[in-house]
Amino acid sequence: MLKVQSRITNAPISDADIIIDGKQQGSTDEKGVFIWKTNQTSLNITVIHIGFQPTKARVSFRSGQVQRLIIKLEESVENIGDVTITATRLRKPITREVVQVDVLPKELIYNVNSTRLYDAVDKVPGVTVIDGQMSIRNGSGFAYGIGSRVLVITDGMPILTADRGDMRWNFAPIEMVENLEVVKGPASVLYGAGGLNGALHIKTLWPEQGKSVARLQTFYNLVDNPRDPIKRWWWQRRPGEWGISAVAGESVRNLDYVVGVNQLTTNGYIRFTDQTQSRVTFKSRYRQRTDGKGFSFIWNASIMGSDEADFLAWADADSNFYVPLNGTSPNATMADGATRIVRQQWHMTPEVLYESKGGIRHRLAARWYRLQFKNYRNNLKTNLYNADYSIDLPLNTFTKITAGANYQYFDVFDIYNIGTRQGRNASAFFQVDYLKDRWAANAGMRYEYFSISGVESRRIPVLRIGGNYAINPTLFARANFGQGFRFPTFTEIFISTAGSEAVPIFPNLNLRPEYGWNAEIGIKKLLNVNKWKNYFDASLFWLDYKDLIEVTFGLYLPPRWDTVPSNQVPLDTIVKYLGFQAQNVAFARNTGVEFSWSSEGNLTKNLGLRTLVGYTYSLPVDVNLDSTLRNPFRYFARFFESIVSKDNPVLDAMLKYRNRHLLKVDVEAMWKGWLAGIDYRYLSKVERIDDVFRIFLPGYADQISKPGYTGNEYFINLRVGYKTNRFGQFTLIVNNVTNREYMIRFVRPEAPRNFTLQYRYEF
Repeated sequence: MLKVQSRITNAPISDADIIIDGKQQGSTDEKGVFIWKTNQTSLNITVIHIGFQPTKARVSFRSGQVQRLIIKLEESVENIGDVTITATRLRKPITREVVQVDVLPKELIYNVNSTRLYDAVDKVPGVTVIDGQMSIRNGSGFAYGIGSRVLVITDGMPILTADRGDMRWNFAPIEMVENLEVVKGPASVLYGAGGLNGALHIKTLWPEQGKSVARLQTFYNLVDNPRDPIKRWWWQRRPGEWGISAVAGESVRNLDYVVGVNQLTTNGYIRFTDQTQSRVTFKSRYRQRTDGKGFSFIWNASIMGSDEADFLAWADADSNFYVPLNGTSPNATMADGATRIVRQQWHMTPEVLYESKGGIRHRLAARWYRLQFKNYRNNLKTNLYNADYSIDLPLNTFTKITAGANYQYFDVFDIYNIGTRQGRNASAFFQVDYLKDRWAANAGMRYEYFSISGVESRRIPVLRIGGNYAINPTLFARANFGQGFRFPTFTEIFISTAGSEAVPIFPNLNLRPEYGWNAEIGIKKLLNVNKWKNYFDASLFWLDYKDLIEVTFGLYLPPRWDTVPSNQVPLDTIVKYLGFQAQNVAFARNTGVEFSWSSEGNLTKNLGLRTLVGYTYSLPVDVNLDSTLRNPFRYFARFFESIVSKDNPVLDAMLKYRNRHLLKVDVEAMWKGWLAGIDYRYLSKVERIDDVFRIFLPGYADQISKPGYTGNEYFINLRVGYKTNRFGQFTLIVNNVTNREYMIRFVRPEAPRNFTLQYRYEF
């Protein structure tokens, strides 16, 4: 019998890999114990566990003798609390990843009262969420919320909608989130279409073996008056938000379960945008053995009903600053500018796992994700059916193969805009991972088939390769290259809103898939000061895109007008067919640098500090607008010139709706139950937008021509709280402390200063 313990705490270590005479024999159970039989009298034993240094021992004993051994493991310098799985589907220290992975801990999510997941995601360096559209390192701009280049995954399965390919952020069970992992770079090899720009993995909690977990959180938010009194439209009922969420779970022998509930009510600071939502999420797991070996059966499900509202633009820049513009959205109630949608969505996700004693792991999972509208005569209905199989096969102690196949079927019924459509997607993939001594590396490939009714089917192979080298125990260099792709969504291809919107959107049946590659070199430094653990990271990235899909304003005449000279097209016809359409940009390029610092732990016995700081500069350009940028050396010269320049000609070729500079600072200190934090964010101005907005949106041209207007935006949030052992934690949060009038997306103002009182209790 072998027992594995921590040398510092003497605590048992479960799931430690046991290697005897070069062959993996299994792993320790929840008590840190491994039992085996042998006729040999001399054995070489190696014990490996993430976060600890591998330990070897040679043992001799008489035949037939019962031997009791204790091996104690030293904590590795790499163990600073972050182990990731998204980039490779395998557990790996974040320092040994070949791509940049940022981990957002649950404490930072809850302490800022993130009511919707994008509030938390938007804190990650290099990431922006604009109108629900997540972008990593300027990979996307404003696109009416259609199509995502970031694949969103919940507990190992994608969760993007079937019609728009977007993420319904309020559907994510934020009350159950354990942490968030953001992969910066193509994730298409392991997760398929949609991972062109990266991936976000939402990992929800399981209770520890033999323990229970319970959380309760409630809050009340009030919005202050605008700095300019003329822009206040509310007089009797002040805008605000309140909500409650609860989580309860338990691990009883071989059965684990977690239940989460969430209720949210919003009186919008934008007029006519009040909202409500209710959500229930359930997870259960039965394990044949508590050490994870053998079979595990998992069932996850979530259902949510919501009454939501959205808008495109303000009515003007003065007294109607916080009022939607009439005529910009269809099927509205009370005001044309606000679209009301009653949504119901749910998913069911069964999963079967099997792990052999030799470490071979099989996973078979399925998901049915349904989204439908409830407040129209012919409501939108979408279904996404997903089946995924993967196998993790260890070849030896330092090499593993991950392989699998995926099949998706999706359908949409939308009589108003898209029609009745079906599609399917089939793929196979494999990846080899290597981790030994100073070197970590992986290489993989995916082949994907995609078919949508009414358009040509597509087949695409993609590759990835990367390496990580430990220069010393605290300094790591990485380099990687990966290809990615994204198939256009139903909405991008088929949407037709002509006649229902003042500025219509037209279909494009000739839309081609996006395809690109990403290369990155980076370095990560670990620094421990007492029990305060730090990451410092610097990277240079380069992305090239072919057929990038951008929503573009223009004149989109039907084919019957192709033979008519442009000067003979009637004016009323031109006006009728002016609008937006998803178009392919033949060649786009984006290069940038990123620096980040994250830390967590105690500086002294009573003083703790948590930081998340990042600066990103990037220059995304449409090479078709400046052919000289095809030359990499010419592009790099213009890139470095543009960092400090405001009027460089290269800015005229930038992709639309992008910010070059992005700075994020979040610092939180803890002292004897008290916490205090500051959140500062800065975004440089959007360099290019469609001229139609400058011309036709009321007040926008006047706004950007005001003396002193730069277009650069920033805001500051503060928080202070106190946690008691008996009564839970109380936190006061003040967002937009200076009460600035600012916009992350043009003509869509953010909230004035607002105050939130939050209460949280963990049983």
